[in-house]
Amino acid sequence: MPINLSGARRRALLLPFLLLLPFADASAQRFDRARAARMLREPNVPAQFLVKFYDPEFAPDPDALAAYAPGGIRNLYAIGNSGIHLLQTTRGGADVLAELSQHPAVESIEPDYTLSIDRTSNDPLSGQIWALGNAPAGIGAPLAWNVTTGTRSITVGVIDTGTDLTHPDLVANLWSAPRPFSFLRNGSLVTCPAGSRGYDFVNSDCVPNDDNGHGSHVAGTIGATGDNGVGAVGVNWQTTILSLKFLGANGSGSASDAIAAMDLALELRKQFPVEANLRILNNSWGGGPYSEALNAAIVRAQQANVLLVFAAGNEGRNNDSGSALASYVLGNNNIIAVAASDSNDNLAAFSNRGGTTVHLAAPGVGIVSTSKNGQYANYSGTSMAAPHVSGAAALVLAACPLTLAQLRDSLLTNVDARIGLVSQVSTGGRLNVDRAIQQCATPSVRFDSGAATQRVRAGAATTFSLTLRKYGNVTARPTVAVTGAPAGVTVVQPASWSFDAAQTLTVNASATARPGTYTLTATLMAGTATATTPLTLIVEGPAGFSLAELPAPVRGLRGSVSQVTVRIARDAGFTAPVTVRLSNLPADVTAPAATISAGTATSVDIPLTVPVASAAGTYILSVVATSTAPALSNTTTLRLEVAATPPSLAMGAATSIYLQRSRSVSIPITITRTATSAQPVVVNLTGLPAGVPARPLTIPATGTTGTLVLTASSNPATTSGMSVRFEAPTGTPALTAVVNAILRVQ
Repeated sequence: MPINLSGARRRALLLPFLLLLPFADASAQRFDRARAARMLREPNVPAQFLVKFYDPEFAPDPDALAAYAPGGIRNLYAIGNSGIHLLQTTRGGADVLAELSQHPAVESIEPDYTLSIDRTSNDPLSGQIWALGNAPAGIGAPLAWNVTTGTRSITVGVIDTGTDLTHPDLVANLWSAPRPFSFLRNGSLVTCPAGSRGYDFVNSDCVPNDDNGHGSHVAGTIGATGDNGVGAVGVNWQTTILSLKFLGANGSGSASDAIAAMDLALELRKQFPVEANLRILNNSWGGGPYSEALNAAIVRAQQANVLLVFAAGNEGRNNDSGSALASYVLGNNNIIAVAASDSNDNLAAFSNRGGTTVHLAAPGVGIVSTSKNGQYANYSGTSMAAPHVSGAAALVLAACPLTLAQLRDSLLTNVDARIGLVSQVSTGGRLNVDRAIQQCATPSVRFDSGAATQRVRAGAATTFSLTLRKYGNVTARPTVAVTGAPAGVTVVQPASWSFDAAQTLTVNASATARPGTYTLTATLMAGTATATTPLTLIVEGPAGFSLAELPAPVRGLRGSVSQVTVRIARDAGFTAPVTVRLSNLPADVTAPAATISAGTATSVDIPLTVPVASAAGTYILSVVATSTAPALSNTTTLRLEVAATPPSLAMGAATSIYLQRSRSVSIPITITRTATSAQPVVVNLTGLPAGVPARPLTIPATGTTGTLVLTASSNPATTSGMSVRFEAPTGTPALTAVVNAILRVQ
């Protein structure tokens, strides 16, 4: 009887992935408080939601939304051109979120999720594995990993096409026979050496290597090694995978070999009760009519307390209408049949279903995992969904010592209910391994914190967002103690703490708080369960100002008054007035103190009086700016040039110019600067007749002479004598030198 892979719908190439925002789950949603509470278990900004309206250009008035927001609305903002709005409410919590989802203008709504410190692996492809995540469509593995990342004392048998026995992301988690083992194969005794990874029923040898890729993909979903800096990650970072190959390179095999594989798995557990503690068998295959022999093997597995996980199939049909798998499910209590869901938490179009004979859904579309020849692949199918459940079962057993019945019940009663899965699977939901572990784990608590490092200026406040988690039967109310706050820093806690909701610690730094980096310790207590987390607080000096440099010199003539403009830059929150004084003034030179007004003002002009008797020269002054609340002072320097005589600019040039058509004439120019700093001078000749152009002459700052070239065209306007004008202006100070001349053109 041929048996075919249930992962036929797949893409063999590893394609790039983008993690999608969880809006896909919330599309056109209306949900109750229970679902809202589950959504709020993810770290989020309290009382802040992301909303998509049916018409984002005409969002409802906040007053209209307020009727659906217990406590009222604070703000509603459009986020760029995304079509998404940020909604801030007075109160947070599941009641507000559930009520807002009912507003007729709201297409979707979700909490404003923050970045979490949930445990993740450092494997390069782990960010592409959406199915494991905490987002609404994932199975919650990162949260579960805070309790356990798996154990090699639990063995999962993979009955499939074999496994890549040298894959760098699998080899550490593959079962290895501690000594030789023997079993009957087709009436003959077969012996495999120590170190064998399982058995190959296709080639009848002890090397179950994968020549298809399907079995390696399944194995990687269950237990690709985590936190090893390589490739992908499985539901379990560490586990033991027993490879039992009965499907060939073409993906087909026989029922007899499938039965033999099941029986060998049970036999190895008898021979190696510690090293092969088989608790789960994954079966990502199907097809063929009902088999009494196969059913008998299933019964034997049940008697050995082994959970069998089966892929529901990829024909897009209802298994309740009749199938071999449906018969096995109805006749045995050790089976979980798994449908495939997608990243939008919908049943995959290809997936079989069954309100009675398919138990739950698990991610099975676009699943990234290991493949043969050390590679990775992106496959789709219920074959990909089943190992998520097998991996979850192993992870639950790593945290909770459960019987077969308890394990199966834990997985089936802790799904995430989804409207789209009602009547499609018997539980009406999708796998959530974190919820299963929460129910059964040894009582424990822990923190999820948002930004673990916060900055605060002296005289201001900041907040830390904390979410408290509990696992197992924790019934005591949680409390939190915070230690390590420095002098001048106080911590304000919420009125009461609760589990599974983001709450805020407020940290106030007084004006006298000493700048520095401090580690605060938050200790969570609930009965006998405790947990701690560090919170890094960086206290910075109070908001202040900086004084802009004054690079240009101020020039003062004896007997005159010059203006000095002083500018500051204010830090956010600094609004105090700033007093500015000039010091180190030369004798007889005076400048009064001036004040930059409180608020947003950033400059002031100070009159600088230079008496006639002041000595000419260059002086370096100090510009001192001070504030009193807070007490701050900044200083810069100013260069003062006192000139004995007024600045002037003189120019020497020809006063009579003779020019013939089609010819040029060079005119020497001389510039004389007095009591002014060197700067470039541009000389222009104006009043010229048509056909006689002259390019401007630039004499550099360090130069005093130059040549201006005047050119006549072949047909210029002739003149026996006309007045023209040489002009040479400067910018600082504003001076212009002029020479008048007579031009003759023939």
